[in-house]
Amino acid sequence: EKEKRPEIGKELNQLRALVETTIKEKQSELITKQEKERIDLTLPGRPFRIGR
Repeated sequence: EKEKRPEIGKELNQLRALVETTIKEKQSELITKQEKERIDLTLPGRPFRIGR
């Protein structure tokens, strides 16, 4: 098993790097989406209907 440790370590590091880049990509996508869908609080609201 000691012979395989460096090889396994390399593979785990590659996997970790892949996961980290994927997470960073998804975070940037979410930030972009949030900026596009931001609600403008300065716009007037909808009027309330009274009665039926």
